[in-house]
Amino acid sequence: MDKKTVDVLFALLNFEMGFKALPEDFVSSIKQEDLKPLYLLAKKHDLAHIVGDALDKLGVFSEQCEAEKHFINARSIAIFRTETLIAELEVLCEELSKSNIDHIPLKGSVIRNMYPETWMRTSCDIDVLVKKEDLSRAISVLTDNLGYDCRSIGQHDAQIYSPTGVHIELHFSLQEAETEKIAGKYLDSVWEVATPKDTHTKQMPNGFFYTYIISHMIKHVKFGGCGIRAVMDLYLLGKNFGLECSRGDLESCGFLTFANAAEGLAGVWFGQGEKNELLAKLEEYILTGGVYGTFDNKISARQSRQKTKLGYFLRRLFIPFGELKQKYQILQKCALLYPFCLVARWFNAIFNKETKQRISKEVQKSNEVASCDNGIKSLLHDLKI
Repeated sequence: MDKKTVDVLFALLNFEMGFKALPEDFVSSIKQEDLKPLYLLAKKHDLAHIVGDALDKLGVFSEQCEAEKHFINARSIAIFRTETLIAELEVLCEELSKSNIDHIPLKGSVIRNMYPETWMRTSCDIDVLVKKEDLSRAISVLTDNLGYDCRSIGQHDAQIYSPTGVHIELHFSLQEAETEKIAGKYLDSVWEVATPKDTHTKQMPNGFFYTYIISHMIKHVKFGGCGIRAVMDLYLLGKNFGLECSRGDLESCGFLTFANAAEGLAGVWFGQGEKNELLAKLEEYILTGGVYGTFDNKISARQSRQKTKLGYFLRRLFIPFGELKQKYQILQKCALLYPFCLVARWFNAIFNKETKQRISKEVQKSNEVASCDNGIKSLLHDLKI
């Protein structure tokens, strides 16, 4: 990854977010040919709208700049998308409140208010938590009164779409598949510690919310990457909350080592921190992975969690019940059908052309990972995740 592109990206992010002043002669150092790779990197991390706005403020775009329309379009889309999400969240929370259903807005709905402008913190969906015993009633209220469409119910949330196409994840548990074994009891206590924002809209205490965000970030890192934005979120949370409020919770959940590393990297990028060997490896992993992680990172991270190559393939062949339940909703009602769903999955792998190609690519990449040390296994080990 080109160092100049990375340096320019972070200089612009720090300028736009108000974290750091720009270096001297920064604007004159940016050439028009630098803008295309800058846009591609920013887009990979869903930050093109912030970078584009900074470039526009600084007057970097020339009259014939091809990259300008991409940056400005990204900003326009971000503003429209955010306004749509905010309006939809307000309608959703109002409807749940009218039906006396307690709920907690999650993730970006909370964090975007810490950004200089709400549109700077983009989201692809709305995340809201309800109590498990209220899930069916909440879905009925939203579908019957607002015309929402509930398309599936997974292990932790329901996938719902509004008439305007907004994706809503209606969570009934904060647990993540990769962290629930160690943090499950802690995250399940959310309703015991939640405080009122109004009658039925609740909020988490700062330390609890911070620990939850760390657990969600861990899930993404274990599946291939989390993107720059997640680290920027963490930096803003630290500035707004103070980090001391969550140290004990993070340690009891087994997240403290990872949190220290993520906070250290946030300090390097947006504060005055210094980079060490661990932070350098984490930086490379996040920068190359983007918001959702690359295919290579996902396979490498997934295989690194298994002791042997055989163990990896056995786990992929006999996918755990909790994961298979996400694909075959009938397992929600009848767990005894698990072996039949496994067989159905195998048949799909054999006879579906697209699935066969994906599996072939995964096997090839897995063999490459097994034959070389790509550093991801040691990184996840050092992060204790």
